[in-house]
Amino acid sequence: MRLCRPLPSLGKVAPTLAGRVRVVLLLYCIPYAIGFAMVGHWPLPQAAAQRIKGSPKSMALDVVMLSSGTRFYGVVIQNDDQAVKCVVEREWFRNQHPKLYQEQLQIEKRNYETIKAELVRRVDDWIEDRKTDKDLVLFLEDERRRIAQDENAEDLENKRFLVVEIPAAELNKVVVQTPAQRRIAAVAWKHNMKNVSVQKADVLLRQLKRKKIDVENETVDFSAEIPAMRQSDRQWNARVAIIEFEYRQPLEYQGNSKMMLRKGDKQNIGLLIGEMLGNQRLDMTKQIAKELGLRDFDEPAESKDDNKKWWKKATEEAEKEGFRGVLVSRLDQNIQSPEVKVETRFLAMVQPGQWEIIGTFSDKANVNDQDPDEAKGLLQDPRIKSVVEMIELTGLGDKSLLDKALRHGAATGKAMNAAGQQFFNFKKQYIERVDSPPLLFK
Repeated sequence: MRLCRPLPSLGKVAPTLAGRVRVVLLLYCIPYAIGFAMVGHWPLPQAAAQRIKGSPKSMALDVVMLSSGTRFYGVVIQNDDQAVKCVVEREWFRNQHPKLYQEQLQIEKRNYETIKAELVRRVDDWIEDRKTDKDLVLFLEDERRRIAQDENAEDLENKRFLVVEIPAAELNKVVVQTPAQRRIAAVAWKHNMKNVSVQKADVLLRQLKRKKIDVENETVDFSAEIPAMRQSDRQWNARVAIIEFEYRQPLEYQGNSKMMLRKGDKQNIGLLIGEMLGNQRLDMTKQIAKELGLRDFDEPAESKDDNKKWWKKATEEAEKEGFRGVLVSRLDQNIQSPEVKVETRFLAMVQPGQWEIIGTFSDKANVNDQDPDEAKGLLQDPRIKSVVEMIELTGLGDKSLLDKALRHGAATGKAMNAAGQQFFNFKKQYIERVDSPPLLFK
């Protein structure tokens, strides 16, 4: 439920409805202008839920139970009607299930050369396709040399982890843990703690805290310790989009569900505000009309389909210009509400004409929690300063509304930065190697 505050008495703001609309529209634009200007492996954990003692759900790692009674622990990366794939600690698996380990090792060796050859072919095609993009090509050429010189199938046992693949027909049950529990295990592995594969999450967490290890902020990357896995065309194209976003000119859009503006356009703030006003005018007029008890400004509600595809303009322009990935941020804020929400999505072209959301990152900030001095400091930004000057020129400015708008701007910037950090953590998993574990689609 959103907590909304009524607008200040309209009679104190301007003598006419047109004047009231104008000043609220200008103030409403400040948070958007600030958000437009400010944007700078394992998921960050939530608090691990308490589990019944002895339950498989109390473990730090996912639990795979076979019909034969065999049970092992790891990170499930695929679980469908065909098979389950699970990343397990090689040494533990080899010691506990020697026969099953030898079976899986032979599968791993058979698949490795095929996967390696496919990777080389894909990278060669990619280099040819983007041969004029110097930074990207340099990265891809380095990756191609690394893959070609990488260990052969006989050296796979030197990898710390093994990908176990079990046909669905042999499964009894699969228990997938929370991201928080998995992260605890990952951090414990990084610090070489004992028996991570068979430890409960709360036990490992206590041990990590005793060592004064910050689980939430620890950086974990085992991509070099996991054998390359086959990537479907869809997974590969998603990786291509992320890597190109990093090594080519990134494409970003910001706005709301009705309007998306391209970040970095060389347009002055007046044009930016004018574009925003043109899209926001009816909504803001309706808001004020509601305060006055008027119904003449009602219009049909936005359809659910339109709201779902708020990013469509961005992907259409991206594909037209030859981009394969785009980052879009939607600001959900109202100058009457104390809360600002930001939702950022990364979209990838998985095939021509088809774009998919492969990562969603969000945060919110409370306007009342913002430092007043920090909010006023935003006036030093020439883009924000020009907005304020436009308000002052009208003679319609109200100090309390201006202060509120600046706090909204500070909150917007804070939420945008937090969502941006989430995206950075996500992106980092896929941009350092072309053969790190594949991206998982829901």
